[in-house]
Amino acid sequence: MAIFLDRRVDPDQAVDFAVESESLRRILQQLAEKLGLGVGRVGPVVYVGPSPTATVLGTVAALKEEQDQRFPAAVRRQRHGPQPLRWPELTTPRELVQRLAADAGVQVEGLEQIPHDLWPEVDLPPLNFAQAMSLVLAGFGLTFECVAEGAAIRLTALPDAASITRRIPLRGSPAVVGAEIRRRFPAARFTIEGGQIVVDSTVEVAADIRRLLDGSSARPRPPAATVQAEKRYTLRVQDKPFGAVVAAVAKEVGLEVRFDPRVEDLQDKLVWLDVQDATLDQLLQALLKPAGLGYQIDQQTLEIRPGGSP
Repeated sequence: MAIFLDRRVDPDQAVDFAVESESLRRILQQLAEKLGLGVGRVGPVVYVGPSPTATVLGTVAALKEEQDQRFPAAVRRQRHGPQPLRWPELTTPRELVQRLAADAGVQVEGLEQIPHDLWPEVDLPPLNFAQAMSLVLAGFGLTFECVAEGAAIRLTALPDAASITRRIPLRGSPAVVGAEIRRRFPAARFTIEGGQIVVDSTVEVAADIRRLLDGSSARPRPPAATVQAEKRYTLRVQDKPFGAVVAAVAKEVGLEVRFDPRVEDLQDKLVWLDVQDATLDQLLQALLKPAGLGYQIDQQTLEIRPGGSP
């Protein structure tokens, strides 16, 4: 595991710390908390530094990576692929920024915001341009924005908050999975759309949710509600109002139902349905797809809306 220590953290400070039977990831988090620091992740590198920076750094770097992908192919080619990030002792951060920019074929605006400093030797695994530049600038509370259609970068203040959208395949009952995500990550913003969890949060929270759904979470074992077999449903209806059937399904799984204004007129349409031993997603797809509709589970609400809606 590669670790990058922020320049504002004293590497020689003494600490009294004991731990047992914990993953390395949790040990780092606990140690950082004891020192009043935060832990973030930028690509393959674990960042340790002031909590406000650690909270947003990985997400800001990921947003810069996405921005790079939107530039013309000629600009993207100049970025090259991931390269090891190394420098010798007594290197200055300005030199690093200029070197990274030159390798990527971009100019730098705002170098005067980086004060003189001398850094120890560092050897980090391969990082792309956005990741490497984000790590180097983090210790000064800075990030960058691309200007001149990607031909230059301008140094700017690191934001106080950042979020990114990640889509994670849904494994299990939407109601059960949604309840467990809310229990573990009460501040996370997410929706359930068809067979996906759409998370709008930091990259670390999105990664934790993905690990939870993959069954590889490093957190303590979830309660029985998350490890129970997914509930199956059998439903047969004939000539029943569509709205009443949806409401019955929502009540069964403990959700409120809301109809998008664009589909409210369909509530009185009579429907036939014969579904056996289906998951909740399969049941909803069987009910909604023939009518060209889709659904989204947002916190405690089941929303019915046109299929393919954003």
